[in-house]
Amino acid sequence: MKSTKPPASSEDLLARPLVFSHYPLSVMRVVRSLPGRRLVCQGSWNDRNVFAKIFFGNDGKRYFERDLQGSRLLAAADIRTPEVLFAGADEQGLSHCLMFEAISSGTNAQQFWDVADEDQRLTLMQDLVAEVARHHCADLIQTDLHLNNFIYDSGKLYTLDGDGIRRLPWMFKRNVTLRNLALLLSKFDVLDLQQKLPQLLAIYALERGWRNPPSANCMERRVFATRLSVVEKYADSKVFRECTDIQVMPTRFKFQAVARMYASQVLNQALAEPDRLLGVDRSMRLKSGNTCTVALTEIDDRKVVVKRYNIKSFWHGLSRALRQSRAAVSWSNAHRLKMLDIATAAPVALLERRYGLIRRQAYLLTEYVNAPDMHDFFADVNVTDAHKQVVAANTARLFDKLNLLAISHGDFKATNVKVIDSQPLLIDLDSMRQHRCRRIFERQHVRDLRRFLQNWQQSPQTKAMLTDAFREFYKDSSLLQQAGWL
Repeated sequence: MKSTKPPASSEDLLARPLVFSHYPLSVMRVVRSLPGRRLVCQGSWNDRNVFAKIFFGNDGKRYFERDLQGSRLLAAADIRTPEVLFAGADEQGLSHCLMFEAISSGTNAQQFWDVADEDQRLTLMQDLVAEVARHHCADLIQTDLHLNNFIYDSGKLYTLDGDGIRRLPWMFKRNVTLRNLALLLSKFDVLDLQQKLPQLLAIYALERGWRNPPSANCMERRVFATRLSVVEKYADSKVFRECTDIQVMPTRFKFQAVARMYASQVLNQALAEPDRLLGVDRSMRLKSGNTCTVALTEIDDRKVVVKRYNIKSFWHGLSRALRQSRAAVSWSNAHRLKMLDIATAAPVALLERRYGLIRRQAYLLTEYVNAPDMHDFFADVNVTDAHKQVVAANTARLFDKLNLLAISHGDFKATNVKVIDSQPLLIDLDSMRQHRCRRIFERQHVRDLRRFLQNWQQSPQTKAMLTDAFREFYKDSSLLQQAGWL
C-alpha cells in the first residue's frame, strides 16, 4: 500500500518513487535542498534530461504556483529561460513539481565567474547587466537576483528561478529598477566593479534607451548599501538559524551551529564534550591563555582548529553573559568574508554553553590552514624577492578591498595573516566589524594600517616592498599618510 503521509524532508521525498504524469523521475544529482520546502535536482524524466524543482510542505503548492507564474512571465516577455516540460502534482498528490528542460552544455553563471579570467569576468558582467536591463524593459524584475539564477551557454544567458520574478510597480519604476540593478552589481567583486562601473552603467542605459546613464557616484552608494544589507542579513542572522548552509541544534543549555557540508555524527559526538577536543597532549596546543585556548585536533579525518573563549572571572562572565560571544562574532565574520570572496579559514562549527539567555564558554571550530603566517613568509630567506613582491601586491589589494567594503579587522598582527598560494588569508576575526559610517570606518582602517606597519619596523626591506605595493593600489594616499606609511 502506497504511503499517503506528506514528506517532511528531502530525505522522505527521495525515499519513495517520484512519478509525474505516469513517468518516473530518476534523480541523478541533488542540486539544492531547502529543508521542509523544496528540492532541486537533476535527473531523467520521460527520456529527457531535466532539472526538477519539487515543492512540498505546508506551503509547497503556493511556492509552486508562484514559481510557475514567474516562468510564464519570462517566456511571455521573450526572455531566454528553460522550457517548462511539466507542471503539476505527483501521482499521490503529496508534492508539486516544475520540470525544466536541462541546458546540458550550460554553466551556472556563479561557477563560470569563479573560474573566469579578468576578460571573461568583464564579458559576463556586461551580459548580466544587459540581461537585467531587458527584464526591466519588459516591466519585470528578479527580486532574488544573484549569479546562481542564470545559466551561461555559448555566450547566451538564461534566466532561472521564476519564484523571484515580479511585475514592476506602475509608480517609481526608475527608482525600483535602479535598486534592482544595484542588487545585481553588489554580487560582483568590489575590486572588479570599481573600475568597470561607468562602462556597465552605459550598457544598461543603452539597453533601456536612456539618453544618459545613471550617476556613477549615486550607484556606488546604492551598491554599497545593498551589499551591506545582503551580507548583514546572511552573516548576522541566517547563519544562526536552520537554513540550506547551516544545521542548528539549540537547547536550554547550549547553542550549536554546524556548517552543513561538515555535519556528521562524529562531529556531533565531538561537540558533546568540546573540552576533550583541546586535548591533554600539550604538543597539540597552539595557545593557552586567559582569554582563549586554542588547539589543533582531527575530526572526520580533517584537521580542525578548536578555539575556546574562556571566562576569566565572575565579573568577566557577568559582562559577557548577555552579549554575543566572541566565538559567535568570529563565526559571523567568517561567513561574511566568504560571501565577499575574502580568504579566511573555513568555519566548521559554533558552540555556546548557555543557561537560557546567559552565555558562558563558547567554542569555534575552523578548518586548519597549513600555511606560514605573513611574518614567517617574509622572513624566509628561501622565498625569492619576486614571490615576496607578488604577495605584497596581493596584500595591498586585500587592504584596498577591505577599504572599499568598510571592514576593519581590529588586530592586524602579521601572525593573523596566513599566506597560501601567494594570497593573504585572514584569521582571528573576533574584533572584525563592517561599518556603515565612512568616517568611523576610516579611523579604524588607519589603525589597521598602522598596526600592520608595526610588524615590519625591524625589516626595512619588507617595509619598503609593502609600501611600494600600497602606494600603487590606494587611490587616496591620505589614509596611508595618516597611518605613517608615507
